[in-house]
Parts: sequence; structure tokens; C-alpha cells
Amino acid sequence: HLEWKPPGGIWEAIPNDYLMPEVLDTVTVVGTKFPPDDRSLGYERGSGVSKEWQQATTYAAVELVNHLITYLGTVSGLSKEQRKNPAALRSYAHQFASRAFRRPLNEEQQETFVDRRFNNQPDPMVALRHSMLLVLTSPHFLYPKLAENNGPPDDYTVASRLALILWDGLPDKELLHAAEMGKLNQPEQISTQIQRMVHNSKARRKMKGFFNRWLALDEQHDLGKDPSLFPGFNERLVADLRRSLEHFVDEVTWSPRSDYRELLLDQHLYLNERLARFYEAEPLQGDTLQRVTLPGRSNSGILTHPFLLAAHAYHDNTSPIHRGVFISRKVLGRLLKPPVEAVTFKDEEFDPSLTMREKVTKLTKATSCMECHKIINPVGFSLENFDAVGRHRVSDNEKPVNTTSRYIDEDETAVQIGNVRELAELAAGSKLAHEKFITTLFHHFTKQSINAYGLDTKASLHAKFIKSGYNIRTLLVELATLAVSHETEDKPLAIK
Repeated sequence: HLEWKPPGGIWEAIPNDYLMPEVLDTVTVVGTKFPPDDRSLGYERGSGVSKEWQQATTYAAVELVNHLITYLGTVSGLSKEQRKNPAALRSYAHQFASRAFRRPLNEEQQETFVDRRFNNQPDPMVALRHSMLLVLTSPHFLYPKLAENNGPPDDYTVASRLALILWDGLPDKELLHAAEMGKLNQPEQISTQIQRMVHNSKARRKMKGFFNRWLALDEQHDLGKDPSLFPGFNERLVADLRRSLEHFVDEVTWSPRSDYRELLLDQHLYLNERLARFYEAEPLQGDTLQRVTLPGRSNSGILTHPFLLAAHAYHDNTSPIHRGVFISRKVLGRLLKPPVEAVTFKDEEFDPSLTMREKVTKLTKATSCMECHKIINPVGFSLENFDAVGRHRVSDNEKPVNTTSRYIDEDETAVQIGNVRELAELAAGSKLAHEKFITTLFHHFTKQSINAYGLDTKASLHAKFIKSGYNIRTLLVELATLAVSHETEDKPLAIK
């Protein structure tokens, strides 16, 4: 069997959930190290262009060209005899440049990137190497906006944008053929391509990346707990929990309904044998995740998933503040100001007879603290009947758990929240929560702020989101359609 160690995970046989019954394109992974970027800006790579970044892209291009030349027959489809033919190599160089720039070369580009290399170099293989290196270090390849036409997007710009938005890649043959035939300039033509592309594994992979960012899954590297208090909660169990959460959001997103509200309201968990034993469910067999309901436990989708509950808790106790901040910002879309004075929670400084809720209430009672904690605390307190590993509980420190609070919503209205179920229902119907989800999804797929596409874009997408029954995939189709059709107003730089 195949084994792996995903980021923050453990060495294990790759679960069937991560295997696909299809042959994917061959991918070359370069070994060049790129300078670190600030991911908090919302971009995986390229949030800034520096001397180090430019150097890294050049070294990576050299490495890739060396690999492509070594395996030229495989990647180009040229026979051994054709690889000795200057005309065939020149033709492939033209094809390579057009593919990289996502559109046919104009006369100036043909001269710069292809003809001049072959005319000035007697060895056609060296000329090909020079041509490919020039293409891969060109701003037209590295910065796709420079390759777009000005004004209303033409068919090739639409194809390029679709591939970048949905796949983080280059247009495939079908997209390029549609662009060549002029069949990407009508809304129904674009919609047809989007519907096809959304169901490709590359779009599913990018959607998974969205949930990793929205739920901050890649930031959760240490979920360790006190083994004397939570025996059995180990790395193996944490890996199972993460897989359970990923499986849940995947099932909701790609189900026929694809209903955003189910992310918050669904009452099931996906458990395997180990998880069922630890969370006291009906016995299960094997590693395969199965959809179950836990008796006596009020589940509410991601809000009560044990992975997130454990991620936002201390090693020996719950943390209403961490849980409250996470849900308030990520799910409810509330803006929380940085504290005027950072106060560290020190458990040893409190009366040992107090519950966690009582300790947090005492810690945050100051008026300056309550400006934000009037939002944070009620959200965190609603989850107090789940312990530090996400197991249901009815008491804390031998006192009954109290989950009831007054929550102050975005309109400064006091809302009574009795438990996490009521919080989930509030979130599922909240316009602000919907807009947070929409703007985060938009930013992840387009790598642009939603307001860059017009101040009414958010409201327009929200209206369509409601009309679709809060369908996540339909929302993706709508935002992609809007983004690819957006007219470029500023003229691209004349960079060769």
C-alpha cells in the first residue's frame, strides 16, 4: 500500500478518501526553494515580488527546462528523428510558448521568444532550451494579467481566467479549442464550460483548499492533550478526526443539494472504529468512515465537530475564548478589535472550585474587555457542554454546565442563545455569516477582493445564493461567471 505524511498528520496508509479512479496529468515538482510569503494576506504564493522571488523563479525555470529537455520525447510527443529536425523543434517552441502564455503568439512574441532564438543559434536543441527558459521567466507567463487583452475579455482571456479561478492552472485542450472557435463570448457558453470544470478533480482540490483556509485547518498542528485526563487522544485519533471533518465538508459540498446551511446544522458525524470507541458511539468496524448519530449529543455541523472543538481548547480544559473568537470571525463574520491590553489566562490564579465559564466571566468583566467579549463569550459558552476533546459533558468541576447567554448581534440587538444548536440556527440565517462565506470563497478562488469587482457584487451574489437554496456549487459557478467576464480597465504594461 501507499503511505504518506500530510502536513500536521502522521505516517499512514493513504485512506481511500484521498484516492481517485482517474489518471491525472504528470506533474513535475521542482526542488527550488521559494522565499516565504505571508499567507495571512490570503495568497499561497506571490504576495510580493522581490529580488529573492525573481531569483527563485529563474532557478526554478532552469530546473524545469533541464527536466523537459531530458524527457523531451515524452512531453513533446516528438519522435527521435523529429527531435533532430530544426523545423520540428522550432514548431514545438512555438507551441510551448503559446501554451504558457495561454493564447496564440503575436508577431512580436513569435520573433522574441522563438525565431530570434533559432536564427541566432546553430544548435536547435540549445535554441529550444533558450526559448523555453525565456518563456518561463517572462512576465507574460508569471503574471497572467499581463497576457490579457484590454477592455472586454476576449475568448482566450476567458479561458485563462477560468483555468486559474477553478483549477489554479492552464486551460485544457477543450477550453483552448472553445477559445479558438470563438465559443467563450456568450454567458451560456461560459456557463457550460464552468459546469464541466467544477466537477473536475482539480476544482474539488481547490475547494478543499478553501475549507482548509476558512476553517484554518492548516494552522492546527498541535492538538495534544493531557494523557492523564484524556487517555487515547493521540496523533492517530487526531488524524482520523481531521479526515472525518474533511469528509463531512466534502459530502455536503458535493451532494445534490450542496446546501451551505448543512455545514452548520447537520447532526451527524463521520466515525470509524477508533473514533466510535473514543466518542462512545455504537461499535463500528475498520478504518472506513461511516455516517452516525451520537445519542444524547446535540451536533451542529462544523461547530461541534470534535476536531475543531479540540483545536480551540487547552491541553487540559475547554477554552470558550478561543472557540468564541474562531466562530465569531470565521463563521459569523464579526469584526473583533485587538484587545487594548492583552490578558493571559492563567488557570492557577483562579479559585479551583470555579467552572471554566465562571473563570472566563471573571477574567473579561472589565468594560474595555466586554466591548468584544459580549460577542465572544456567549458563542464560546454555548459550546461548554463539549470538553477539550469534543466529547459531550453535562458538568464542569462538579457543577452543571450552563450554556445560556445573551449574544449581541451585528445590529446591537441582544439575542438569547440557549445552546450551540440555537447558535447554529442563528448563523445559518445570518446575512453577515452568509457574506463572510461568500467573500472568503470569492477571495480563495479569484485571489482578489470581492469589492474589486464592484461594490454591489457581494449583494448580487448573496441574492443569488439565497435564490439557489444556499447551494455552494451554484455560488462557485456564479462567482466564476462574474469574475471571468469582468472588464480590464487598466492597460497592461508593455513587458516582453
